[in-house]
Amino acid sequence: GVGKTHLATGILRGILNKGIPGLFCDVNETLTNLQSTFNDKTSIMAILEPILETPVLLLDEIGAARVTDWTQSVIAQIINHRYNENLFTVATTNYSDDGNETLTDRIGARTRSRLHQMMKSITLYGHDYRSQ
Repeated sequence: GVGKTHLATGILRGILNKGIPGLFCDVNETLTNLQSTFNDKTSIMAILEPILETPVLLLDEIGAARVTDWTQSVIAQIINHRYNENLFTVATTNYSDDGNETLTDRIGARTRSRLHQMMKSITLYGHDYRSQ
């Protein structure tokens, strides 16, 4: 509620306005869509391919999904591919690198390490505007 998604979408919108292709990806929604296609490899790739290949990707709420080996694996696949292809990625999360539950706890140490190398962290402080 401090404006992470709003700020990240503004970044994406600015990039799109320059004619560079990009995609907004709600991580929870994407994982749910992937779960509904477990037996159909064509549908899985239809969902994942744009996320993997778009020149600019906004991953919203990374780490928010319930932690399972499968969710960590899917997030790792996305991050690893984008890391290896050097594709521009913006991510939002409610998890930091310190506290009771960290982003590393949510997505795994290897994936967090890749994110750390790929991105510059910006911490937003403020009150949850939704609660006002």
